[in-house]
Amino acid sequence: MAKMTYLVHIHLMPRGPGTSLPPHSASVIAGSTTHSGVVHVVVHPLARPHPVVGLYIRETTLDQAERSALQVWQHAVTAEPWLDHWDVICADAPLIPFF
Repeated sequence: MAKMTYLVHIHLMPRGPGTSLPPHSASVIAGSTTHSGVVHVVVHPLARPHPVVGLYIRETTLDQAERSALQVWQHAVTAEPWLDHWDVICADAPLIPFF
C-alpha cells in the first residue's frame, strides 16, 4: 500500500496554569524524532480551547498516521522533559467541511 501524507493534530492540555508552548516547540519536536515519515511539524500555541501540535506525516493509513504522531510526541517528551508539562487530549485528523 502506498504511503500518503496526513495532517494529524495532537490536542494538548497544560497540567498547570500559566504553561505555554514556546515558539521553538515545533523544531524541538521535529528534531527529536527518528520517524522517517515526519514531513513537517507546526505548533498552534494559541489555539482554543487548547494548543495543538500539527504533524504532517507519511503513512499507509490514517489510523497508522495518528498512532505514529502519538509516538513522535512521546519520543519528544522523553527527549525534552519540559514537554511533559502537557497531557494529550487526543490525536486526530482535522475534518474540513466541504463547501
